[in-house]
Amino acid sequence: MECVFQGHKGTLNIKQLELVWISVKPNLESFTFLIDDVFCLSAVEKYNKWKTKYEVTFKLINRESSCWKLVKKNFYTNHVDNLSKFASSINERQSSRPRSILVFLNPYGGKGNADKVWNVCSPLFPQRHVNVTDVIRTERAGHAKNIVKNLNLNSLDAIVCVGGDGTLNEVIEALTRRKEQGEFDNIPVKLGLIPAGSTNATNATLSRVVDPFTVTLQILMGYTMPMDVLIVRKNCGILHSVSVNTLACGFLGALLVHSEKMRSLGAQRYFLAALSTLSPPFSAVELNAEFTSLETPTLERACGSGCTICESASRETLASLQSTTQRIEGQFAYVQFVCSRCVSPNTPHGVFPHAHYYWDSIRLFFRFRSRNPPENSQIISLSNLVKASIEVKPINSNHTSEAPVPWNCDGEVIHGDKFHVEVDCKMIDFFAYSQLNFPRLFRCLSSENGLSTPVQFDTHRVIKQLQQAGFDPRQSEAINDLFKSLLSAQNNALRRDLLSTNDFQLRSSELFSKLESVQSNLMVLEKSEFNILRKDNEDVTQRVTHLQQLLKDDLDKINSNAKLDFNLHKGWTKESLADIEGQLHKLNNRIEMEIAHINTNIEKTKSEYLRYQVGILLSIIGVTSSLIFGIWRASKT
Repeated sequence: MECVFQGHKGTLNIKQLELVWISVKPNLESFTFLIDDVFCLSAVEKYNKWKTKYEVTFKLINRESSCWKLVKKNFYTNHVDNLSKFASSINERQSSRPRSILVFLNPYGGKGNADKVWNVCSPLFPQRHVNVTDVIRTERAGHAKNIVKNLNLNSLDAIVCVGGDGTLNEVIEALTRRKEQGEFDNIPVKLGLIPAGSTNATNATLSRVVDPFTVTLQILMGYTMPMDVLIVRKNCGILHSVSVNTLACGFLGALLVHSEKMRSLGAQRYFLAALSTLSPPFSAVELNAEFTSLETPTLERACGSGCTICESASRETLASLQSTTQRIEGQFAYVQFVCSRCVSPNTPHGVFPHAHYYWDSIRLFFRFRSRNPPENSQIISLSNLVKASIEVKPINSNHTSEAPVPWNCDGEVIHGDKFHVEVDCKMIDFFAYSQLNFPRLFRCLSSENGLSTPVQFDTHRVIKQLQQAGFDPRQSEAINDLFKSLLSAQNNALRRDLLSTNDFQLRSSELFSKLESVQSNLMVLEKSEFNILRKDNEDVTQRVTHLQQLLKDDLDKINSNAKLDFNLHKGWTKESLADIEGQLHKLNNRIEMEIAHINTNIEKTKSEYLRYQVGILLSIIGVTSSLIFGIWRASKT
């Protein structure tokens, strides 16, 4: 297509997976951009004095940083016949993008900024020609779950939540219940989460970004990856809940209960809640559990694009592997199931940093309950679990309590004592542009920081292989000594940056002691501040009461003055009306008298006029009679 870009003529063509612009002038460099980077394409007619031309705008995704941006490239052409070819190529390449989406918006999640996030991200949907069928604002806990239970999924491609991990958890739980009831074998819709919660652990773990604008672009571009789901059942087998990040009780469960009252603080609420939950006797649990784990291949290689370990993970693969069962009993400060890396602001590298996406579906962490961490405290970690039967009891003041155990399930509180936990591998298609979608390799912390197992080898076998390769015994010994010295130097260099178990436990004990002192100081400070606040509150209450009384008195005065003025005005109005009525009455009487006088004059005038006429008539008759008599007399004589 012939076009003009920044005042230079050239041609824009499609070559395999790229759009290439080549300038007519040889001294100008051409440029290309991937079809996968095209967010939308539009054409607008532009008129001038001579002819009509079209402005063709490509909105491209800039992926140079973790937070994506949209950039525009404007081309001007007189022919738009090839635009349909460009549009069809883009649609064919981006066929996985959703067409119809239902949105759940949780205005109470995190700091309550879901509305602001949606106002920023919602204009992107019509640009991508994505139909948002409805935006449902959740009004209470479980609202989204109740709607999805009876939702018709045939006309939907995806369900997108604007909120925290708990909102997504509700949708997954409702879909899981429908799946177990036999409505479908696989979840028919894709799920997405635009982050507006406290920790946004799901987006941080799978997408490695919690920017709402970037996540919305990933959803609209149709980038998806499968996601494991942790199924939590009651002891009778009935589905109780689901989890995609973490399921924990003990200290972590009590911490969440304390943090529920501080949701407006965002992720910082967990740190503040931890200060009030530090005392282990108030959050420890007694555990009696049986775990089933798989014998999986080595998982120490880095996870990235084309990871064979993650690609080979499936339900069938997990079912074909051999499993082992073990039982654990004892008192623990916390018990935590991890269904992914579980990245959050409080754990920036994740609870399990070097986990793969699917093989390490469940990790289990224990911490022994102890008042003296250096001597008795330790952490147990079980990996590659597929199911577990667990029974916990709360411990309070060194004896078992009958209160239900609170669990932290993806940032939401659930209660229970006996659970059966299992993993459903790659159950959900989740919108995320993860490291499995692009060729950047994210090295595991075990390989970056030198935390892997030290390399060991058989020196006799090495010398023997060197001799078989043609080296004499003296050369083989020298090479072997060189290997040993190099490995020793490397191991010593690595160990200088590492902590031993004793040092780690010692520093942990120091940290716990400092935290306890901080807790006590906070309690003292809290009491003093509480007394000050209470006194200030009483003063404010008294002032408010005094002001209320003054306001009431002023209102009473205003009402009485208004009533008095109204009564005075009413009396004056009545007197005025009475005067007016009297004047009207006098006027009516005067008018009537004038009318009677006029009538009398008229009658008088009529009688006088009648007498006058009669007199005239009589005069005429007399004269006439005299004439007639005179004539008659004359005729006689």
